[in-house]
Amino acid sequence: MIILKKMLFFTLIAFAFAACNNNPCKPAPDVSEIESNVQLNRFDQDLFELSTQNPDTVALAALREKYPNFADFYFELLGFKNPGEPDDSLLNRLQGFASYPQVKATYDTVQTVYGDISDIEADLSEAFKYFKHYFPERELPKLITMYSEFSYGIMIPPYGNNCVVSLEAFFGADYDLYYSPQINLPRYITRTLNRDHIASKILYATIEDMVEDSAAAATNLLDYMILNGKKLFILDKLMPCTHDSLKLGYSATQTEWVKNNEFEMWKEVLSSKLYNIDYKAFQKYVSLSPNSPDMPAEAPGNTGSYIGFKIVEAFMKRNPNYSFEQLIALQDSKQILVQSKYKPR
Repeated sequence: MIILKKMLFFTLIAFAFAACNNNPCKPAPDVSEIESNVQLNRFDQDLFELSTQNPDTVALAALREKYPNFADFYFELLGFKNPGEPDDSLLNRLQGFASYPQVKATYDTVQTVYGDISDIEADLSEAFKYFKHYFPERELPKLITMYSEFSYGIMIPPYGNNCVVSLEAFFGADYDLYYSPQINLPRYITRTLNRDHIASKILYATIEDMVEDSAAAATNLLDYMILNGKKLFILDKLMPCTHDSLKLGYSATQTEWVKNNEFEMWKEVLSSKLYNIDYKAFQKYVSLSPNSPDMPAEAPGNTGSYIGFKIVEAFMKRNPNYSFEQLIALQDSKQILVQSKYKPR
């Protein structure tokens, strides 16, 4: 059984379908001199090319060489190969898989929708310039696309430095199969499963993996709010010209609502919930969900993460010499709250 270091099923935080058209670029450092040429390595295409052309061990070896570690990880993840099994069995299964009508039809859709992904690569290339600026000592992840029969959205495998995206998870909210009994996704998730959100989701997954140690230390609502606030703050800095709704996980209407009701949300959380350690009781405040308990119907889920973002933003404004690495390492959420002097209007 493979245990993932971090796996995001359609991502822990979804991004919004609608965005405000009047969202200006936020102040950002000059990164024009930083080189960043990001490519999404098309494992999905290479796999189906191998599987549909009388695959042999030579071609399989070439695929493994091109995708070291990931190829065999993928074969086990999807159940194509059991440990110790000969490659002949693997090749037979791959050939049968690629020729199955439903698989072939879905893969053909992937190639129709995502045959050209240069626009996504351009967005990622720009964002990773800021990544290099804020995290000069960190290596950029290798980005890989795969086909996983709707089993995974974006994941960070438990080895190396890869970020993997299943493109069939981003066909758009009108894709009927998302609502089939086999998948059965709610609308508040499917509204984000489209091309516009792939770059943001990849970056969020990368950031989430970076703050993994803080996640292990989180115990109460404030801890989770600050943890998610760090992720959203870093994402905001990596994508200064991306609409707020895409980064915060809300629709355009919901984004305006949380901005206009920040004080009321903070008052509700502060009243009795801030140091609650019952995760089930406060889960909707800090995770993907359709609503936030004890708030108006207009309030989206995950409002606690928005408040956490604003607290972290206030903290960093009062501590301009703090690096992003120092922010990630600081796990005392109460210290961050106190030093932020957060007071929403």
